[in-house]
Amino acid sequence: MAGLCEGGNESPGSLKANKSVIKEILSLPDDTPNAMLYASKNVRGLGNLRAEWEASIQHYNICRRLEHVNDAHLHHMRNLEEEKKTSLTRLKIPPNSVTPQTKGKHLR
Repeated sequence: MAGLCEGGNESPGSLKANKSVIKEILSLPDDTPNAMLYASKNVRGLGNLRAEWEASIQHYNICRRLEHVNDAHLHHMRNLEEEKKTSLTRLKIPPNSVTPQTKGKHLR
């Protein structure tokens, strides 16, 4: 079954165009390194989110939340563990390097 977010479908050309548009809007020189766009502000970067990362992070978190839902149909139709591994692979994070979190306080 397909995941909620199918990230990584953009062509490299469209990603390059998006970066060029951001640089043009901000009046940055064309030779500005792409890393500066995504570096945090405390190291003099712009602190932009990388959309291709955000989709995988959100999908991983959604799968984590759905694992706690008491619905037999959901767990029969979706392989949440495999979807989490796929999201981590897209982020280039080894799935075995993520440790399960303990339950924290609920904010609401």
